[in-house]
Amino acid sequence: MGDNMPKDLDWDALYNYVKLDILNYQDKKMPKEMILRLIGLKDGKFYANNKVKKEASYDYKLILLTFKLMKGTILSCLQNTEIKDERHKVNLIMKIVESEINNVKDRIEAKKKSEEKTENLQLDNQIHERAEYTPKSKTLKKGQEELW
Repeated sequence: MGDNMPKDLDWDALYNYVKLDILNYQDKKMPKEMILRLIGLKDGKFYANNKVKKEASYDYKLILLTFKLMKGTILSCLQNTEIKDERHKVNLIMKIVESEINNVKDRIEAKKKSEEKTENLQLDNQIHERAEYTPKSKTLKKGQEELW
């Protein structure tokens, strides 16, 4: 990997998935064009470029999840589309991913909110149940005082 590439496990997972599962490059190196597009996508850019302002914030886990969810569509498009060269292939793949990444991000955020809401409801129910609990009376009936 080059010096300008990110160094973390999430990047490694994304890089290897795209290289092996999407591009099917077992014995080829990942095209520089694809690397720059993936790094740029993290900041909502077309390419990794410090001169262009950041337009979004996606982490590599989200990008990888989007690739996984769109794998069938990507592979189908690659099979059914006449591809002139590697650059055209990269652009086609990234067009598909970029068109879905916001939907995937929204679904993840909605799921997190739903889980938080569920947890809060469960906590509220537990607190509510405890607040309404009243112990049974310990008044003794006549004749039982002697037993205690």
